[in-house]
Amino acid sequence: MAKLINGSAVFEYDELKDWGLEVCKKVGIGDEEASVLVDVLLLTNLRGIDTHGITMLPSYAERYSNIEHFDVKTEKDHGAGVVINGGNHTGQYVTMLAIDEACKRADKYGIGFADVKEINHSGAMGVYGYMLAKRGYIGLATTNSMPLIAPWGGLKPLFGNNPFSIAVPDGDTPFVLDIANSVVARQKIYNYQREGKPIPEGWATDAEGNVTTDPTKALEGTLLAIGGHKGTGIALMIDVILGLFAGGSFGVNICPNVVRDRPQHVSQLIMAIKPDFYMDKGESEKAIKAYKERFYAIPAKKGARTYLPGEIELITQADREKNGIPITLPRLKEMNEFNEKFGLARIELE
Repeated sequence: MAKLINGSAVFEYDELKDWGLEVCKKVGIGDEEASVLVDVLLLTNLRGIDTHGITMLPSYAERYSNIEHFDVKTEKDHGAGVVINGGNHTGQYVTMLAIDEACKRADKYGIGFADVKEINHSGAMGVYGYMLAKRGYIGLATTNSMPLIAPWGGLKPLFGNNPFSIAVPDGDTPFVLDIANSVVARQKIYNYQREGKPIPEGWATDAEGNVTTDPTKALEGTLLAIGGHKGTGIALMIDVILGLFAGGSFGVNICPNVVRDRPQHVSQLIMAIKPDFYMDKGESEKAIKAYKERFYAIPAKKGARTYLPGEIELITQADREKNGIPITLPRLKEMNEFNEKFGLARIELE
């Protein structure tokens, strides 16, 4: 049973996993897919990316119960590369299949990639980058998403914030860059709306293009891109490469997360590169060690310290593996609303 600590419900990993598997079973998600889905969502929570963690499961489950699914299949295989049709299955499940395919091809060719189409929302790209790096590969994971960002100078969203992760292996402490092309993830704005708080200025605009601190108006408008026209350009190119060239959907053809009676038609790319494609393993390990020494030798500003990409997530993961996973009370309320709707037991606090 969860404990109320510092205003959040704190769960043991296994408590949330049991709940997640029960939810999946209730809506007909198969055992293998359910196990992968829940494990990926909980790893996301462990790494502190709570906007994309286990509290997303009710929306995933509701959509799953409302749409038709097909077998996951390989549509094209060109040796180092493969195109996978996800058959409207959960994004986390199909992405893990894609990681397996990309790594298998990288073992043979030095580099391997999997283009994925016809999946639903797959969560935080940094989790997949982390997993690729933990397996010993240089990794890239990127996805397109529902329209969230307007073209530079435009008023209406046309393409998603299309996040990406680039990861480099380093034993148990890989470098993992995990960013979206918007200043903030849309889920963070939902969190501010749930808590009745204004959002920081510079996150989003309203429907008229005015910068706003009202989360409701922000959700009716557009997210602001990182670096202005640079962020919109990167997001556009990811949408074009993943959607158009992989034969998937793009832009306004991708179904919003809040619409749960249709497939989302998301596309994705997973790439794995063997480090010894460039140099022997021993040499690459020495190079990484030397780079870290130079990085940490840079003096920090007063009251601050430097962090490598992914380092904060590793610190958070170690803490949550020991002390549990916090869920905000507004998100716990939504979990219980799902439980009530689908006939599951209410989650109580000690």
